[in-house]
Amino acid sequence: DLSQGGPGLVAMSGLGDRQREARAGPDGRYHITGLPAGAFRVEALPATQQRDAFVVAIGLGNQEERGLPVQLVAGETTELDLDLREPASLQGQVTAAGKPVAGATIRLESTLSGRGGAQARGRSDGSGGYQISGLEAGDWIVQVTGPEGVLPVEQGLRLGAGEQRRLDLELPAGEIAGVVRDAATKSVIKGAVVSLIDDRQAGRTEGSADTRAADTMRALLGQLQEGASLTGAGHQRAHAGGRAVVADAEGRFEFRFLPAGRYRLTARVSGYVEGSEDEILLGQDAVRTDVVLTVEPAGTLRLEVGGDPESGSALNLSVFAVEGGDIIGSWLVRAGRSRTVHGLAPGRYRVTATTLTSTVEELIEVRAGEEARLEF
Repeated sequence: DLSQGGPGLVAMSGLGDRQREARAGPDGRYHITGLPAGAFRVEALPATQQRDAFVVAIGLGNQEERGLPVQLVAGETTELDLDLREPASLQGQVTAAGKPVAGATIRLESTLSGRGGAQARGRSDGSGGYQISGLEAGDWIVQVTGPEGVLPVEQGLRLGAGEQRRLDLELPAGEIAGVVRDAATKSVIKGAVVSLIDDRQAGRTEGSADTRAADTMRALLGQLQEGASLTGAGHQRAHAGGRAVVADAEGRFEFRFLPAGRYRLTARVSGYVEGSEDEILLGQDAVRTDVVLTVEPAGTLRLEVGGDPESGSALNLSVFAVEGGDIIGSWLVRAGRSRTVHGLAPGRYRVTATTLTSTVEELIEVRAGEEARLEF
């Protein structure tokens, strides 16, 4: 039984990759059956915010030299009373540039073998203060994330049994803010998805920055289509390759709690060509930087394939930008149907129509805010 009678976890190591859990009774007694014979180490751990009270667990492996040794004999029941170690606690204040940060998330992950994952979580109050109790003694990874969900700042921490530790956490104070405008009319554009990518993220994989920005844009637009409220500046989302916000009704956007470094901004919105600002530098003092992000009205290209829809014939249509030669896309379009290509930058395009036996090529000019047409 747990000699202090309180809620806790009994962990047994030496079982390879297997793990079992069972709930202990109100009197603290536990009973684990079906164990193989052999040498093990057993310990009682305090309950945490992520673990139910009175849970008895058989842990992973014997990598940790912790707890009490016990030798199990086949066919016999072994009695082992355990002292439940006093839980530790963590408290402190979250700040940025010396000012308290409300609504920051503090997440603790245990580094104990077999017990990884989110073990405890807290949120800073209006004064930036936080407190998390019921923590196991041992090594932890502490992550603090700003209220808008930017990528976390991490550090290591070692807690002793019963320790009451104060740990003040500092978020980077850099800010990039601005407004999205129509390049032609200078009017503000609401609802643009603005993505922020730093040079370290952009350099991980060739071309990955644009891919991640596109993925974020699609995810945010999908949420908007589902009715989520993402119309205000400051609705920030973290993802594997950067962060994204949706510009508010006045075209404004803002990214906070950024470390020093070089950043790139892109803005995408229906009916416009993607706009970008490729060189934004936040110095070591990480001050606020304001930018005006402009987007140009896009053109549309409608590709039509003539013929009888019942014939089953089709053309493979491909669109290339004349300047630079980049391929815009390629589609199989059946007779009697069409394909509309949106979001094209004004300029000249080369369109090829291919069958198994021949290829036809046409050049066409696409103008801002207009629809160009080609028929094959």
